[in-house]
Amino acid sequence: MNNLEKIVLVAGASLVIGLSAAVFWPKPEVVVVDIRTVRIGQIGQSVSYAPLYVARKNGKFEEAFSEYGYKVEYITYADGAEANDALLNDQVDVVFENDIVPAIVAKAKKLPVFIANVSCTYVEEIMIPTDSTIKTIEEMRDRKIIVKPNSSNHYNLRKSLAVVGVNPNDYATVEMSTREAIAAVKNMEVDAWASNSPYTELGELSHYMRALPKGEAKAYSIVVVRDAFKAQKAKAFVDLLNVIDEVKIWIPFNEITAVTITAEEMDMPVPAIRKAFFRHNWGMKLNESAVNIMQPFADFLREQKVIDNAVDIRGQLIKTNLD
Repeated sequence: MNNLEKIVLVAGASLVIGLSAAVFWPKPEVVVVDIRTVRIGQIGQSVSYAPLYVARKNGKFEEAFSEYGYKVEYITYADGAEANDALLNDQVDVVFENDIVPAIVAKAKKLPVFIANVSCTYVEEIMIPTDSTIKTIEEMRDRKIIVKPNSSNHYNLRKSLAVVGVNPNDYATVEMSTREAIAAVKNMEVDAWASNSPYTELGELSHYMRALPKGEAKAYSIVVVRDAFKAQKAKAFVDLLNVIDEVKIWIPFNEITAVTITAEEMDMPVPAIRKAFFRHNWGMKLNESAVNIMQPFADFLREQKVIDNAVDIRGQLIKTNLD
């Protein structure tokens, strides 16, 4: 075989291999991002998202962004991990989060995000079966409690019980789905449920559980934004915050309408949502007090080994002026 024949043979083999690779190993799908769209997400459903629900129902974001020719896309994520993946891969600009865990986890993984606003604060409760003989929080020693691990409920449960000298080794915790938790409480298979709205109120209205005195604690519902959104759409970012703040002011003066909209969005009974509104404070802002409450929770997640790196809320997750 002469040199020319060798060259032709090698070239032919390379062509066959290349075509085979194209067939069996197709190129990854390219996601086209429409820069004229503002993508607003939420993690699950929550009463604390009332400002989002009201703004969406009344076209407030669309109205604010129309000046720049931006469309609005709304996305719901199943959990914090899914939302963080979307933030990482430039698939969403803003996410409403009813627990600060995803934001802290995101920053621990060095995602370029920050807390831009507070949707509200709300009260989490330690709920017990209505017929339970437990009367005080001090009686929670040697009890079985439903709680989602490493959530704001988990942190607040530990904090509330520690105040009265009941430590984590003094009680057992179990994780359950909402449906399982409701059944377990009704059947008195557990002693308590570290719960929040609207399931707290549904249990109260249906008379199968009640709040344990001194078991309440504050939690924050936040608005998380990608760094790039603020940098690339600076005016729209300001308008986003203004819309949220305006709706938060509007809600207390138009509570019946806000309750109705929230109930429709969540497919929940209006009486439960109306009762839940009493456990929510729409006037809360992103300030030093909020940071001081959030920081111990970030430290808790590090202690629980949920995150590998310490997160400084004020230094790493706040990039706007505090009120």
